[in-house]
Amino acid sequence: DGYQKFNLGVLECFKTWVEYCEIPAETLCRCPVMNWAITSAIQDAYLFEATVDALVAVLRTYAIERREDMAPEKLALAQLLVPALMTQQEAYEVALRDGDDDTCRGLCRLFTEVAESYLHLLVAAAAPPPPGADPAQDLPQRVLAQM
Repeated sequence: DGYQKFNLGVLECFKTWVEYCEIPAETLCRCPVMNWAITSAIQDAYLFEATVDALVAVLRTYAIERREDMAPEKLALAQLLVPALMTQQEAYEVALRDGDDDTCRGLCRLFTEVAESYLHLLVAAAAPPPPGADPAQDLPQRVLAQM
């Protein structure tokens, strides 16, 4: 219907905006379309592929590939994206059980992109906290404390 086509257009515009404009990471953290994509649109079968494409664009554009990339605003975006996307594990298991290959592939794209975009961050976060550090600190603070 028209509403779904409109939403599809919003996701496609969002993807292009992320790919071709220099948007500060903190702006994306506050962007309503980003929040909608990671919470609602990803669960809509009609919007799923466009949502995956948009989120992959965000992950690639704001990847933390080197220690020098660990600016606080990029860490804040990672802290928003990683937990939200990893909550899709259950959706993956359901899709796998139901034989929904398209959903499985889309979610695998996201999981792989998270790992590739934030490998350095994930490895640093998996390290034991430094002596005297609070292990309950949020991810950016732990990573910054280890630098």
